[in-house]
Amino acid sequence: MADLIKTFHAYGKYFEDDLLESFNQLSSKKIDKILHIELSDYSYALKDPNTIKDRLILYITSSAGGNLFPFIFLSEKLFDIEAKGKVKKGAIKKSFDNMKKYLTKEELQELEPIYSGIDFERLKELVESEVENRSNSKENWYIALSFDGEFFNEKFPDVFKKMIETKGSDVSLDGHCFIDESASKIGFDVGLNFCSTNELSKGIAKEIKPRLLPISNEAGRFIKLGFEKIFNDFAFKLFGLNYILLPTVFDSSLEDEVFDTVNDVKKIDYHDEALEQRVIFEEDLEEIVEEFDKKSLTKEILFTMLFYEKGTGNEIIVSHTIEDVLPSRIATAKSMMKEYNIDASKLSKYEKKTVKAKYPELIYIRDYINDRLFLAKLLFGKEQIDKEMLYGAIYKKIIFGNSIEHKKRNLTDILSQKSFFDKNSEVTYNKDDTDFKKHQRLLNFLSDKKLNMANSIELGGEMEFKNLESLIEWKFENVEMLLDEKSMMREFYILGLLASLIVKAQKFKNRDNEFRSSLENYLNSIGLVNSLNINQVFNEIDRAYKRYSETVDKYYFSDYEYLMKKWSEIRSLQKESRSSQEKANILFVMGFIDYKNLPKTKK
Repeated sequence: MADLIKTFHAYGKYFEDDLLESFNQLSSKKIDKILHIELSDYSYALKDPNTIKDRLILYITSSAGGNLFPFIFLSEKLFDIEAKGKVKKGAIKKSFDNMKKYLTKEELQELEPIYSGIDFERLKELVESEVENRSNSKENWYIALSFDGEFFNEKFPDVFKKMIETKGSDVSLDGHCFIDESASKIGFDVGLNFCSTNELSKGIAKEIKPRLLPISNEAGRFIKLGFEKIFNDFAFKLFGLNYILLPTVFDSSLEDEVFDTVNDVKKIDYHDEALEQRVIFEEDLEEIVEEFDKKSLTKEILFTMLFYEKGTGNEIIVSHTIEDVLPSRIATAKSMMKEYNIDASKLSKYEKKTVKAKYPELIYIRDYINDRLFLAKLLFGKEQIDKEMLYGAIYKKIIFGNSIEHKKRNLTDILSQKSFFDKNSEVTYNKDDTDFKKHQRLLNFLSDKKLNMANSIELGGEMEFKNLESLIEWKFENVEMLLDEKSMMREFYILGLLASLIVKAQKFKNRDNEFRSSLENYLNSIGLVNSLNINQVFNEIDRAYKRYSETVDKYYFSDYEYLMKKWSEIRSLQKESRSSQEKANILFVMGFIDYKNLPKTKK
């Protein structure tokens, strides 16, 4: 929290020279036209904002409380509304009420005849006639009232300054300020509405808040300004999550340069380039790190990423923070993701389909790890993923495919290695769901020593083998799940090889007919292989062999004989009678795909 407060204060000081202007919200709003109405004679003109924006101040006091001046978004809430016998005050009247809070007695006397002389019915008719005639209803129009040629922020210039000076608290206690130790008075309430102390009752808060966060009036003003500005200027998205990027700068003399860089990057619009030029995290974050690197600033700062949502009352609901993230770590992660062809950006399934078609080697990491906060912490060096979680991720990718849909597919559809959309089940089948080369490349990326996110796991997906014997020999010596000769795991792998051989023989014999064999139908009926049905799966393979023995014996006999021998050897040594469902199905599918990928032999 201490670093956050210092960052808010530093960013508030960044606007010290234009403190008043920094509270002017005009530049942050999309304003297409301003309906300028002169109250002395009700003359009016629809103006381009650029012609008068330097004369106006826009400050919205709250979502329901109107504005500080009668310069307001044009909506049906401008005028009083009567409902159920009650009159709800309109935004124009509210703006005058808000302004009156900061006027002197003499200024109130000056305003009174102007306000009491307003013909609200005439004003309403004028506004409605203009609205009816506007050609584009999607344009954002604002109404600005003036009197004798002066807008009200020009007529009463001290109102804005007084409003800012009173932001905070009227509590004044003896004590030393957290930011400015020379200050002897504390009590300013900076109103950080994501802190738990903000939920305290007013009576308790008056006593407790100043002690928990001792802030003087002057320092508090800059903290409050920095807090309000930074949640607008430094708001970004990562994997579709809202976050605030808070840079902690070690050398205070570099703060302005750091803030300048982030603000400059924020102004760049990447939307049209998003699919054309692949991104790794999100465009803004990548560009910020690149700019800091160009300016040799990466060693001078740390990032805090504050993930949040906005509540109904505009309060900030913080879900998580990732602290002390090194810009160099982000740069390294980006570089390694590019090297391994990993993408983590947020895409819809339709965009993803386009991306996968255009970049077939791309690995979409969100198919495996879709917990966005965990993925961010993983990539930024704040978490590690254990082996069991990795096996679970590979299993889900194989069996369920696109992690957004969470629908289990038929085993034979999984094993077909085709990309298609099943209209009946509304499930997308992607060819890379059973692409063990991609699975292995993802595992290699996660275990790369430069990032050290996970321990190494070998599936052999990127290995190529000339024959069945060399394939099994290498797998049994290198794949961790298959190292134990007494484990049941080897049985599932051999079963996958056998099933693939039989299905290949069935397809070969019936190559002129598109149909599912009895073995395929059986596999679909059981859904998944496991330690309870492993014997039935073997028996079904044996029955299928007997039905197609002529084809198997003619074209695949040596492989079939070798696999049956291996099966017998494994069964004779096997001591473990249970296995993980995730690993069992990974190995079964792996065996099936491995046999499909073996080089074709001559007749």
